[in-house]
Amino acid sequence: LVLDRRGRLTGKEAIFSTAAAVVVFTEPGVRSVSKIHYEIESDPEGLCLASVLATVAKMGYYSLWVEAG
Repeated sequence: LVLDRRGRLTGKEAIFSTAAAVVVFTEPGVRSVSKIHYEIESDPEGLCLASVLATVAKMGYYSLWVEAG
């Protein structure tokens, strides 16, 4: 799961060659290089994390490890 608010991923990042699937969350209207893509509302501070977490829960995930970078 990757938060890519502005669609900066190129598809050449290591995660795309090592992960079975890459789920990307962006702002509405932003194109994504991932086949699995969710558009999440945002504000000047970033993506709405409550909406991200609600979507992740609907996907069946109930715990996350977070890496910031």
